[in-house]
Amino acid sequence: MRKVSDRLREELLTLRARLVHREEELAQLARELEQTNHGLTALYVELDDRADKLRRANQFKDWFLRTTGHEFRTPVSSILQLTHLLLQHTDGELTEEQEKQVRLIRKAAQDLSQFVDDLLDLTRLQAQRIPVKPTIFRVATLFGELRAACMPLPKSADVSLVFEPADHLSPLHTDGMRVSQILRNLISNALKFTLTGEVKVSGRHDPNAECVVFEVSDTGIGIAPDDQRTIFEEFRQVDTSLHRRAKGTGLGLPLSRRLARLLGGDLTVESAPGVGSRFFATIPITYRSAEPEAGEGDD
Repeated sequence: MRKVSDRLREELLTLRARLVHREEELAQLARELEQTNHGLTALYVELDDRADKLRRANQFKDWFLRTTGHEFRTPVSSILQLTHLLLQHTDGELTEEQEKQVRLIRKAAQDLSQFVDDLLDLTRLQAQRIPVKPTIFRVATLFGELRAACMPLPKSADVSLVFEPADHLSPLHTDGMRVSQILRNLISNALKFTLTGEVKVSGRHDPNAECVVFEVSDTGIGIAPDDQRTIFEEFRQVDTSLHRRAKGTGLGLPLSRRLARLLGGDLTVESAPGVGSRFFATIPITYRSAEPEAGEGDD
C-alpha cells in the first residue's frame, strides 16, 4: 500500500513538473507573440508611411510632368511659328546653309512638340482623364490620311512604306484620332529601325472578337525576346547602336498600348533579331464604355 502511495506521489510530482514546464513554455510563447505583434504593428506603420510617401511622390511626379509639359508648349510653339516664317522667306531670302539650319531647328522643335504631346497624354491616361470620342470612320480613309501624314517622316531611301487595301473592312465606331495616333507611333518606330526593305500597314477583321487587327510590320533589326517587355515600359529603350542613334523618347509604344487598352483592345508584338517586327493593334469595331450612361444603347 505504501509502495502504491509513493509511486502515485512520484507521478503527481512528475505531472506537476511537466505542468510547470508547460506553463513556462506558454508564458515564453506569449512573450514572443507579444513581441511579434509589436514588430508587425511597427512594420504596418512603416509600410503605411512608405505607401503614403510613394503616393505623394507619384502625385508630385504627375504634377511635375503635367506642369513641365504645359510650360514647354508655349516656347516650342513659338519656335515652330518662327521657323515657319523664316522658311516662308517672310523677312527675306535665306542662303542654302541658313535654310538647312532652320529646317534642323524646326525638326528638333517638332520632335520636342511630339514628346510634350505624348507626355501629356500619358499623364492623362494614368490619371484616367482622357475622354474617348467615338466616331464612325472607314479604315481605308484612315489609311489614306496616314499615308499623307507619314510622308514627311524620316526614312532610309531603301525603305518603302506600303499601305495594303482596306476597302473590304467594315467601318469602325471608336475614337479615330486615337487609332490614328497608335498607328502613327508604330509606323514612325518601324521607319526608324528599318534600314532596308519595307514597312507595311494592314488591317483584318477578327469576327470572333468583333475587332479589327491592325498590323504594322517591318524588315528592320528586330527585337530580342528579353527586350519585348522593356519596349512597353515608359522611358525605356532597347540598348543597341541603332536604337541609341535613333534617339527616341521611350514613350511611343507605352502610350500606344495604353491607348489601345483605353479603346478596349491591346497592342502586342512578334519579333526576332535580324528578322523584323510585327506589331498588332487590336481595336474593337464598336467602342463600349466601361460605364455606359443611362439610356445609352447600341447604334
